Amino acid sequence: PKVATKRAHVVTADEEADEVGENDSTEETNAYVQDDIETEDEDEELPEIDPCQSLFDYHKSSTLEENIQYMRQTYSFFIPDIEFIVDLEGLIGYCSEKIRLGRTCLYCQKMFASHEGCMK
Repeated sequence: PKVATKRAHVVTADEEADEVGENDSTEETNAYVQDDIETEDEDEELPEIDPCQSLFDYHKSSTLEENIQYMRQTYSFFIPDIEFIVDLEGLIGYCSEKIRLGRTCLYCQKMFASHEGCMK
């Protein structure tokens, strides 16, 4: 999983003066920190989004179709009018993101504290 990092760049008074065209080396160096846009969140590891992994447990199938069949047999998961779906992999990926990243139940839209709680 990719983890964004927070980086800080220290700008001294001399560097700041160079930017505006003034460089006073006798002036006391004054540093401040500029935060980059990137953020750091190493405490919470993001779960993997895999369309071949069941939405309700950690079972992995070899194909998307086998995964849908597994979820149908095990959990009675049903996709209405499946023959009209243009991007089945995208639909399962979206559902997986909603459960694992959004921690939201597909049935009742209730939010949970963790994706494991949502999968139950």
